[in-house]
Order: sequence, then structure tokens, then C-alpha cells
Amino acid sequence: MRRSRHPALDWDTIGQPLFDRIIEALVQRIYGEDWDVRPIDGSGGDGGIDIECLNTKSATRHVCQLKYFPEGFSGKHGKRRQQIERSFKSLEEKPDKWILVAPCSADQGGYTFLKKLIGDTTELEFWHRARLDEMLAKNPDLVDHFAREDYGVEQAKQLALEKAVLAGGVEDLTERVLALGHTTDAVDPNWTWDFAREGDTVINTLRPRHARAAEVAPINISFEVDSTTISDEGRTALRDMDFGLEGSITFPPGAVRGLKVEGPEIVRQGSSDEVEVTLVQPANPGIAGKAVELHLTGGATALPQVHHGVLIDGRPGPAGASLRAVFHGVVTLTFLMPTIEQGASGICNVSVDYPPRAPLDTVQRATALMVDLSSSTVVELRQGTRHLVTFSADSRLNFDRDRYGDLADLVDDLQVLADAAKNRFPMPIELNSLDRLWVRALRLALEHGHTYAPGVHGLRATLEPEILDDPVHESLLAGEPGAIFTRQEPFTVELFNQRLTLPSMSLYHPSVRIEDHERVRQELAAGTRSNIHLASTDGSTFTLIGPNYPPEGAPPIGWGLPQLAEPVAFAPAETRADAASDPA
Repeated sequence: MRRSRHPALDWDTIGQPLFDRIIEALVQRIYGEDWDVRPIDGSGGDGGIDIECLNTKSATRHVCQLKYFPEGFSGKHGKRRQQIERSFKSLEEKPDKWILVAPCSADQGGYTFLKKLIGDTTELEFWHRARLDEMLAKNPDLVDHFAREDYGVEQAKQLALEKAVLAGGVEDLTERVLALGHTTDAVDPNWTWDFAREGDTVINTLRPRHARAAEVAPINISFEVDSTTISDEGRTALRDMDFGLEGSITFPPGAVRGLKVEGPEIVRQGSSDEVEVTLVQPANPGIAGKAVELHLTGGATALPQVHHGVLIDGRPGPAGASLRAVFHGVVTLTFLMPTIEQGASGICNVSVDYPPRAPLDTVQRATALMVDLSSSTVVELRQGTRHLVTFSADSRLNFDRDRYGDLADLVDDLQVLADAAKNRFPMPIELNSLDRLWVRALRLALEHGHTYAPGVHGLRATLEPEILDDPVHESLLAGEPGAIFTRQEPFTVELFNQRLTLPSMSLYHPSVRIEDHERVRQELAAGTRSNIHLASTDGSTFTLIGPNYPPEGAPPIGWGLPQLAEPVAFAPAETRADAASDPA
């Protein structure tokens, strides 16, 4: 009888430890390279997380909860639902997706239980037995690994070839690798090769056998490169490496011509063209981690602005010297100082790399540094009392100066909202124009009391028939203009996927009219509710009144965002008439 190449896994008998190993390998395979898959050791308490999957590009977080319940969690096993519920509720921060992995099926009640447990807080997936079988069918090598047959090993033992097929496991593998290493070491007294296998690739690493190997038996590697094949990123990497900075560049086959390795027999290689060459220069470990200060002078204040950071790289190179430092964890300054022979001025490259879901205070400190750089005339890097480098902040300071003033304003606005809402939300990944206006408007309402409500030119409401008995609303119901004032305490708003609860806010407009007022009166007179739309009579914007509205009644102030249009302010009829009659 022919045996299956990929035997199925018996979920009922494999046990919890092997089940966990299989799922951890499967999750890593399913999620791929864009995800950081982190199995969590639960010996110290896993906080409801067995496997955490993070995607830094999209700032997405998935959590897998593994339950070895081959009999399910319904019927006589219904108490297992308590374990599932405890695992989900123990999550300190709800993920974007929660995945229950259990090698079983579920009845309708089980699915209802899961949906009720999750609610609207996050997305739910259930990897049940059928789905796990389907996933493993698409990854048969995992099945081979966890359920391989021993037939070939037994045959090898009968032929006394156990070590040739590594029947003794890792001990046989280690013995054979060491024997090959000893053979390699015997070839040359100065140099040897270390070797490793990654998939179908064998990596040979040349290693000196003593400190004077390069002096006693020098090795010379020469090749030419077709310069037209070097990308802009590659040219930047080569420049950085010439200045002594960390970097790497790979020249693909076809770009390299006449590669030749000359030296002792163990490394000697004739001329070759179809090879890939990678040049790698590591960071300088002797400088990394040392504290530095960035002193910026000539800005808006008389005193210098000082920012603290650490060095991460730098050393002399053929083209000149370099220093690279990072500030507030996200702002990197790279100083390149050419040799006198180069005859060029030094430059300072500035880059900012905000991590996904960066804390607001981190972004605030980083943008403050960028704003200080924008207004400074002198940039100095110091290490305590020791001067390292000084630059005049002219065109040699490379970064987008216009961007960071707007970003600093936004972060300051967000910080006011976070403090008022007592909600320490991270920096939003995206912010549309309307959200940006509301962020500014809410800050102005909180701090100054009165501004404009972005995009609000009317309100919708539902009236009860009893309102006909209230003389206060008689003129509005007759289609005449009137004022509207509505208050919400506390004020709740949805912005950039965050729900913020702020102190009381009010919407006000001095002149609104009920649209289609005759229909509204007829519906109310018939004893039914009526849906209405109150619109400003001149298309102007409603105003937003904060909790600290001045007693004397301050007029609304504009948003003050140059890149966005200001609101349409209400103009009384007499003002409009005066403007129309003015010949100017």
C-alpha cells in the first residue's frame, strides 16, 4: 500500500504543546514578511495574548488566542467559554483583530457567544478545525515537519548509514559539520572558511586564523562596476560609506566585471563576471550611545535652544569624516565633513522617522527641534564641554523647512485636546481637512471661548406636536428667521478614529430658518413628529462656544490655518445692505 506523502495531523491526539508549536509556525507562514509575529510565553502570564502580530507599515495589531479544545466549547464543554471570555477580557488594549484558534467545530450558539463577546470593539476571526486543515493543506511542508515518517531512517540504520542521513539528529549534524571544518582549517595556516546554509544557499565567510594573517598572506579583491547600474539610493550609500558611515550596497550579476581574488590558494579565484558583490560597512561600535547636545542659536529667542541626543555612528573615511546622532528617538542629523583635498563645504542631512502610533509628546519634542532648526543660524554639536562640529544653518542644512511649522501647530492643538479629554491617544496616522479644522476649532473653543464650527451651516432635529403650544417657537414655525442655541454637556466628538469626550460645548447662530416650514406645521398639527432642518439664512457658519465663554460675550475668532479657508461669518442684513450700496 502506498503511503501518503503528507499525512494529516490528528488534532484529537496531538496535545496542547504540539498544537501550540504548529499554530505558531502556521501564523508566521500565513502573515509573512510584512508582519512581526511574536509568540508570547505565558509562563509569567500572557495578558490574553498567545501570539501577537504587528504590521508597522499600517499600524495594525492582531492577537491570536490558542485554545486546545478538540471537543469544542459547547454542550457539556460549555464551561470552556469562561476561559475564552477571560482571555479576551484580560487584554489591556483591544487589537484591530482578535483570532480564536481551536481545533474544533462550533454550533450556532458558539458563534453567537463569540460575536456577543467581541461586540463592536474589534474584528473577530475563528480558525476552526476545517479552516486549520485548509491552511495546512496549502503548507504541506509544515505537515511534513510535524508528522514526518521514520521509514527512511530505519532503512538507513539497517545499512549502517545512520550518520549519512543524520539518524542521530543534531548530534550527527554537529559531528559532520565539525569534521568538515577541521578539513578546511588544514588547507591554509593563515586563513580559513566558516560556512553556513540558508535554504539552498551556502554562505562562506573568510576568517583570519591569527592577527597578522593579512600581513603574512595578503588578499586583494578587484572588480569593475558598470556605473549606469547604480541607483540613486546606491550612490547615497556609497557616499555615506566613503565618509565612514554604516552602509551596504549590492551590485547584481551583470553589473560586475572582472572580479578577481588574488592571494593564498584557499581564496584564489580567477576572473569572473556573473557574480553578485555586496559591500558592507558596519556602524562604529566605539561611538554608539555616547550622549551629545545640539545647540541652536540665532532663532526667535536670545538664548540657544538645546536638545539632547546620542551618537549612533561616525568615523573618518576616504572622503572625509562623519558624525550621526539621533534626538528624541526620531530625528537623525548626519554631519558630513569633507577632507581639505575634497575642497567642498560640509553638509548636515536631517531626517525624521516617526514610529506608527507615536506618543504625542514624542512628536511634539521632535517637531519643536525641527522648528528650532528652521529658525536657527548656527548649529553646534557638543559632547559635554567638548566641541564636535559647527555649521551655519544655510542651504547646507538639508530638510523641508515649511512642513514642520504646520506640524508643530497641529501637535500643539492635539495636546490641548488630549489634556482636556484626559485621553492619551497617539499621533494620528492620517488627518483630513475637516478633522484638522475641528482640532483647531475645539482648541480655540476650550482656550478662548468662541470660534466657528467647521462645516456646520445647519442642524437637523425632530419636533414633537406639543411645540405648537410654545409661543417662543411660533415665528420659526411660521418660516421667519430666528436665533438657535444648543448645548451638549459633556461634548462627544469622533475625530481621526478617536472618540473624545470634552467639557460642554454649544452651537449658536443668530439667524436660522426652518426649511419647508409649511410641511412641518401640517405634520405637527396632525399630531405627528416632524423632522426639520434649520439652516443659516445667509449660508454662514454656526459658531462653537466653549465652557469658558467670557461673560461680556466675545465675538468668534477665526481658525488661523493659512492652508485652509476661513469660515463664512454671519453678516446682519443692515451690514449686507451697506456693503451693497458702497460704490467701492
